[in-house]
This record gives sequence, C-alpha cells and structure tokens, in this order.
Amino acid sequence: MIDIYVNGNWNTFLDSSEKHVTIFDKGICYQMDKSLYDNFIDDLEKNGYDCYFCPQFFSHPEWNGIIKYE
Repeated sequence: MIDIYVNGNWNTFLDSSEKHVTIFDKGICYQMDKSLYDNFIDDLEKNGYDCYFCPQFFSHPEWNGIIKYE
C-alpha cells in the first residue's frame, strides 16, 4: 500500500545541510495498492490536479529520504 497526498502543503529542502521534505498539511490522503499508482496519477493530471506527493515514490539524487511532518 502507498499513500498519495493531493492538494496538501509541503516543501522540499534540497539546498540546506539536512535535505528533507517537510509536510505541513497532507491535504486529501489516498491509500492504494502500488500497482494502481500510474493510473491514479494519470487521472489526477487529466482532471487538472498537479499538486500531489507520494512519499514512497519521491526520489531525488540529493535527497536523503527524510520526511518531516509539522
């Protein structure tokens, strides 16, 4: 199972010494099987949503994997 946060409030901090993602508000949280992720994201984008975050799939070459919730 994976979580997808839609229309939440988060920020990536890649320029600081501690590279992380801070989530201030998850917005709407959907939980689903990983195999449904691609279709779900395609549907979101077709319907005009461009603000979503999936902690399990977030990747960046400079990111250490830390997610903070505030």
